[in-house]
Amino acid sequence: MDKNEFELKEQLAKSGFGVTVVDAEGKNGDVKIIYTIIKRKELQEVVRIIEGCNSKAFYSIEDARKVNKGIFRTGTLSHEGTRFFNLFKIHRMFGLNKKMK
Repeated sequence: MDKNEFELKEQLAKSGFGVTVVDAEGKNGDVKIIYTIIKRKELQEVVRIIEGCNSKAFYSIEDARKVNKGIFRTGTLSHEGTRFFNLFKIHRMFGLNKKMK
């Protein structure tokens, strides 16, 4: 995990969001995929954190139909009626820049 990836993971965790990091391989090499589940009202804050760590980060936002167990900002371990949560996938493309030089 490079400095920017570590910083993003730490900033999200410090802000109370659960974070899962997955190693993956993209078209141009190794990448990290960082998952977090957030409430819709937290979206702007999370986007500011992402762009503060890397303004060129690729990310996608998806609605989650159900979430079962996890770390949520509210401190609870599971939620029912999760239609108000978004699944927020942050695809880290830092490896791309290293391989293109």
